[in-house]
Amino acid sequence: MIVLGIETAGPLAGVALLQTGREPRVRTFEARRTLGAELAPAIQALLEEAGVAEEGPDLIAVDTGPGSYTGLRIGIAAAKGLAFAWRRPVVGINATVALRTWAPKDVPVVCALDASRGEVYAQLFPTQGNAPEPDLGTPDELGDAYANAWVVGDGAQLLVGHVPGARVLEPAIEWPTPLRIAELGAERYAKGSRDDSLSLIPTYFRATTAKSHERQRSMRSPKA
Repeated sequence: MIVLGIETAGPLAGVALLQTGREPRVRTFEARRTLGAELAPAIQALLEEAGVAEEGPDLIAVDTGPGSYTGLRIGIAAAKGLAFAWRRPVVGINATVALRTWAPKDVPVVCALDASRGEVYAQLFPTQGNAPEPDLGTPDELGDAYANAWVVGDGAQLLVGHVPGARVLEPAIEWPTPLRIAELGAERYAKGSRDDSLSLIPTYFRATTAKSHERQRSMRSPKA
């Protein structure tokens, strides 16, 4: 089994190749400056090193966010294009779900990502039951809802001072790695899960500007 993992949602982008019986291969680079130029060559280099450049991987796993608007668009577009070209399945991995896997399972965990504009995107993973919908707001607004939890993600330090009893998991985990994306993709695929490459879409911190404007216009429109 050969799995290609693509991570472009965070500040450090990268690709990983997970191959049964061999050491994983990983390449990373600064997402904000060189993502568009580096992603395709990095994928090609990994495949050539593994000797599978012609046939490609068996599975493509990609971080679906939340995260960088531009980074997510590029990464998911690449995953879709490769899945179509190679006729391979694709699996999307949510960034907060990936982050949660680093923390102990027997404690409540908050995955907090820096959403800029002074806001944090946070999701609580309780010890029992399903995770509630994530929140987006300032640390003061989020506050008590995440009391006494372990916090991971690049927004952990922003949030923890405003949450009673919350602690940053050590060593600090700021963002999913491409290797973790590949590993989780392989796990999901082994359980029979996969995504439709045509309908796979990213999760952003907030609605795009166009959607925000559309929503504001609809709110101002007189009701019939």
